[in-house]
Amino acid sequence: MTDEHHSDLVARLAALPRTNQFRAVTLTSDLDPRRLLADPVASGVSASYERPDRGLALVGVGVARRIDVPEGRGPAAVREDVRHLFETPVEGDAPGLRPRLLGGFRFNPGAEVREPWGAFGAGWLVLPRVLLVLDGESAGAILAPGEDPAFAAQVVQSAFAGGGTPSSGPLHVERPMNRALWLSSVATIATQVREGAYEKAVLASQQLLRGDGPIAIGAALDRLRQNYPACHVFTMTADGYTFLGASPELLVRLSDGQVEALGLAGSLRRGETPEEDERLGEQLMTSAKDRIEHETVVRAIRERLAPATEELHAPNAPRLRKLRNIQHLSTEIS
Repeated sequence: MTDEHHSDLVARLAALPRTNQFRAVTLTSDLDPRRLLADPVASGVSASYERPDRGLALVGVGVARRIDVPEGRGPAAVREDVRHLFETPVEGDAPGLRPRLLGGFRFNPGAEVREPWGAFGAGWLVLPRVLLVLDGESAGAILAPGEDPAFAAQVVQSAFAGGGTPSSGPLHVERPMNRALWLSSVATIATQVREGAYEKAVLASQQLLRGDGPIAIGAALDRLRQNYPACHVFTMTADGYTFLGASPELLVRLSDGQVEALGLAGSLRRGETPEEDERLGEQLMTSAKDRIEHETVVRAIRERLAPATEELHAPNAPRLRKLRNIQHLSTEIS
């Protein structure tokens, strides 16, 4: 599309009247909301979600409403707030577009919050002022109720214009992982698992890296898209912090009454050669420890989903899910 066509589309969007309903607007397919993620802080991005291999990108700009999870509670605590919010009708020329909330929840609602996670609390969901959507060959925008179309037009203009991705210098490890503490934790957890205190435990380590200037979030996202196209690439921003990543794990998806989940547990590195990679994959598939770990996760997912479903299906054996530098045992549940 030409700049003149873009300018005309932006002008027509800015001229729309305000409405107390959600407004869905069709945009041209050359709109790429990911351009706003080149510098998400400067663009006012509140949260985003992508599946690079599917050409899907959701980029939320601004905050029309934020639904916070109460401390010590899980996602179910905000169910009624979400339901009430989505009772508002949608008007506009894009019937396929629908409002969405972006955000996340703490894995363990009752755990102590430590920095740098304090800004994210127990979790939250954001209704963006403007949500830009790219889904394959179609693109559009959802305006929150009462939102000024002129603001939406500015957001769309920025997405059309784009800009270079800022770069940053090297990062320096200011506080490395405490290896002694890590090994001690592994030994302690292994003992507790053998004693029956846990069936499965996931340990995490933390490092602090510091740059000489602002961290180039857009450049990091570019690397994640390139290296992990089949993963769920995301950002969340709060109080000057940006949480970003690329997760291979689909926790749960509900669409037209059908639920999907992915059991992902049991992991091993990729091989340096095709022959080594095949050998390592076979090693993972036949590992008693990893199969038990995987079956524990699949069983837990099925037990949580069973009360809300009529029937659940899952294969008897996992498959290998291979990423750039790691492979997992994977079971699709539906």
